[in-house]
Amino acid sequence: MIFKSINKTQLIILLSSFVIFVNSQKSIAQVAYTAVPFLETVLDVRMQALGNSFVSFYGNEGAYEINPASIINTDDLSFNFTKREWNLFSGNTPHKYYQYGIQSGIEKWGISYRGRYVDYAENSFGSSEEMEYYHNLSASYNNEKNLRIGLGLNYIYSYSGELFKETGESLGDFDANALSVDIGFAYERAIEPKNDWTFTPSIGSSLSDFGTLVKYSGQEEGDPLPMRFRTGMGLTTDFAHDWNGFQLFRGDVAFAISKFLIAIERDENGDFQKFGPFETLVKAWGSFEAVDPNTGRSKEYSLGEQLIFHSGLELNFLESFSFRLGYQNGQELNSFYSIRSVGFGIDLYYIALDYVNSVQYDEDYENIDTPINGEFLQVTGRIPLDGKSPKSLLRLLF
Repeated sequence: MIFKSINKTQLIILLSSFVIFVNSQKSIAQVAYTAVPFLETVLDVRMQALGNSFVSFYGNEGAYEINPASIINTDDLSFNFTKREWNLFSGNTPHKYYQYGIQSGIEKWGISYRGRYVDYAENSFGSSEEMEYYHNLSASYNNEKNLRIGLGLNYIYSYSGELFKETGESLGDFDANALSVDIGFAYERAIEPKNDWTFTPSIGSSLSDFGTLVKYSGQEEGDPLPMRFRTGMGLTTDFAHDWNGFQLFRGDVAFAISKFLIAIERDENGDFQKFGPFETLVKAWGSFEAVDPNTGRSKEYSLGEQLIFHSGLELNFLESFSFRLGYQNGQELNSFYSIRSVGFGIDLYYIALDYVNSVQYDEDYENIDTPINGEFLQVTGRIPLDGKSPKSLLRLLF
């Protein structure tokens, strides 16, 4: 029997890194109804430590993963790397996420590249060949009137090994690829200071993974990407005083909401009908019917119950040391994304280290290893392109 005869929702769950949802005693999260949900996890350590709330900020490294308009034009070439491991099944080698990126800019443009590769554990899905990856190229434009717009292009690939008939005859590779677009904007305006403090409010929105349906080899119909809408606001507070040229204090606070844009309708035969990206943009704002994989029962969720809430706070001292707090509330439907995070960062220009410790506080995930539950580290390096020695505490101290 070939794979196209398998229920596609089950197949997607099996092949995705979020197969962990099947263990939940609550309803399955919305992302499990889409293809390649490995795209959904925000791997940037700084953003996770801030509850993925920095949708409206400009120039915050890592925020381009949730809004391409945040990419800043810098006079350096920066690159970053992070790796995550988790084990869904005891006795197996762990699954591995690798993410790496490069960022720079020219004139009014900021440019970035980001890649992600997923190496699944042996014997988890039937073979040791399964893997997924994507490449993202993004750019932002700053019109110097406090408005930034961003655009990102994604190539996505998913491979699940070789496909066979019952007779053992090979049908070729069971794989799929897709293209998608990320778009976003952000706007900020500084309030003129009357004392030593400057306040800069900001707003921003983004739409990620707007793209073609994903159709695996042998499938007659495709499945939607985990398209997602985000919007939020923030406030930056700058203290005017410095120490040896380093700003003494800066604070950022942000609030945001996000929603998976998924439109699925059931026909009279009980089969699910999927829609393309344009129809989904229109249909995804109503109620959503989720099926519990353990009981087969369905439950309907209103628009408000589908929202994920984000908040984050960052305190920066001497432009080098940061303390971060983050909170995400996925409510019942998307409880997998309910996390509390704490983190810190050390930025010495040539090298920066970011750390986060996150806890999925929903009881269904207390004793389960997942890619967002635990401690993670990210390394960032920078090379100045103008040949000048950059400002750094290392230079000041040594």
